[in-house]
Amino acid sequence: MLQYLSGPYIKTMEKERLFKIFSQYHPVSEAFKMFMETALVQEDGIKGHKLLSVGEVPANCWFMIKGSARVYMDTPSQQTTIWYWHTDQMIYSHSGFCTQTPSEENIELLEDSVFFSLAYTAIPKLIKLFPWFYKIESRLKELHQQDLLEQSVDLKTLDAEQRFAKLFRRFPALMNTNFKKDIASYLGMDPDTLNRLRGKK
Repeated sequence: MLQYLSGPYIKTMEKERLFKIFSQYHPVSEAFKMFMETALVQEDGIKGHKLLSVGEVPANCWFMIKGSARVYMDTPSQQTTIWYWHTDQMIYSHSGFCTQTPSEENIELLEDSVFFSLAYTAIPKLIKLFPWFYKIESRLKELHQQDLLEQSVDLKTLDAEQRFAKLFRRFPALMNTNFKKDIASYLGMDPDTLNRLRGKK
């Protein structure tokens, strides 16, 4: 279930935090902020809600204000978690957002969350009015690609205990918001191994 708040109802503190994130990569103007007031929609989603399902063409990207989400794919025997999104990150479908083709992944909220959505159709106008926003968008995607590469390398170079310890250091609250089997699939280990490693904490 989602609740929608837009325009002047967007909470000032949350909106300013988003602009502060953007300003790390390029200064943002007052005109830009005014445009985003109309382009952004604030949504409150409950735990378990799907932002996106396999086969849907992604109509939006999202900026997580509070909460977390997981990306997973369905296989004949199980669901395989391939990524986690957290507070202050830009969320988008890896497999369909940029190309506007059907997604091959699901994005599900792990807890009650608050986030902004931005329609794909708003982005060309946004970049036309503020060409420098492309630098922000590109930098956010570049940082995410670096994270994806790091995860891929970790799966090949770190042992199970090292992979678990690294995830626990970065996101300790994740253990309280997600099914252990999903974390195990993300870390490339079986649930029994994860339970053993959790018992050491």
